[in-house]
Amino acid sequence: MSPPHARRPKVLFFAEDVTLAHFARMAALASTLDAREFDVVLACGEQFRGLLPKDLPRLVPLRSTLTAEFNRRLADGEPVFSRQTLERYLTEDLALISQERPDVVVGDFRLSLSISAELAGVASVAVSNGGWSPFSTLRFPVPELAVVRWLGLPAARRIVSLVGPLFLERHFAPFNEVRRSTGLTPVDSLQEFYTRGDLTLYPDTPTLAPTRGLPASHRYIGPVVWEPAVPLPSWWHELPADRPIIYLSSGSSGAVSLPSVALEALADLPVTVVMASGTATISSVPANAHVAPYLPGIAVAHRASLVISNGGSGTIYQALSGGVPVLGIPSNADQYLCMEALLATGAGSLIRAGQLSAVAVRTEVNRMLGGTFAAAAQAQQREFAAFDSGALFAQAVRDLIAQRSAPHESRSGRPAQKKGNLQATPAILH
Repeated sequence: MSPPHARRPKVLFFAEDVTLAHFARMAALASTLDAREFDVVLACGEQFRGLLPKDLPRLVPLRSTLTAEFNRRLADGEPVFSRQTLERYLTEDLALISQERPDVVVGDFRLSLSISAELAGVASVAVSNGGWSPFSTLRFPVPELAVVRWLGLPAARRIVSLVGPLFLERHFAPFNEVRRSTGLTPVDSLQEFYTRGDLTLYPDTPTLAPTRGLPASHRYIGPVVWEPAVPLPSWWHELPADRPIIYLSSGSSGAVSLPSVALEALADLPVTVVMASGTATISSVPANAHVAPYLPGIAVAHRASLVISNGGSGTIYQALSGGVPVLGIPSNADQYLCMEALLATGAGSLIRAGQLSAVAVRTEVNRMLGGTFAAAAQAQQREFAAFDSGALFAQAVRDLIAQRSAPHESRSGRPAQKKGNLQATPAILH
């Protein structure tokens, strides 16, 4: 802790809210830093701001890509951020860094931040699921691309294995175009694009995001489990105690049909369904279901016997922190990476979004409620207990600040880069 009257190092978080998961991790980690030791600022948009608790650090505005546009680009197999978007982000990043003058910037899928931090000469932390690590041992999945719908999964796997490197290169090409335009050397892979920083932190366990040969600048901090700051609904205390509860979370990205298909599948089963619908429109709610836009997901998941979600790490980790198994319906690559690792533990099951049907969901729910999935989920719960993500994150920030303050200290374990021209940046980008 800083001595009395000492200047507190400033940590500026960039909460990219293309999905709730990325936004939530920044909000959660910002709230773990002790305000007596750090001056904390959270930059975020309006989309999810109403879900934040009242005691968060100072908030400043940040524009992000709309979730609908982000989901469209994922579904169409396009680069998630165009060069134009990255250039706009870069300009806004640099303006905010100049305004706040932080000692450290922290981003989660704010993919421009590694460029802006390098140009501004400020230490940067990238928070990313370990499935995207350049050192990941997970096989890259085949998400719900058009080629899967046209040719079927086996043929799509063969095609992706042949043209996958070119497909991935297309996704980080806009990032390299911006790096070159600002005088920085390009990166070599999509994984480096997604995880680049002076320090890279994985909000996972090694079991759920296995890697090999990590450098010192890459660390696990354990799952960052977060829930919206919303009250439990009035019907929560009236739920029947004589039947299993299934928590259904549609998430902010993934299969649009998930809510309606899952509700249909569960309508005639002897279960109670508790659903967080988010922005989804629910036209028909079965008699055994209760729906709210947002719910305190940790509390709800921990009372459930099974969680059904889009397969993203946010809801998976809510469930596993309570020893509850997960049925995932993934559609994008990030969700498939999370689910493939979960399948290996025995704590979950998967239905591809392209094969989603009420029959498939009903079959898997019956199998999972009567199987060994709960015991496997409880094993993951015990592994989670070995990590204190807030304490590990705070120590990582301290270490980075000390490293940057030390004379003649190099900038972390990442490869040395050509210094960009910060003074020329506005002319380049406008």
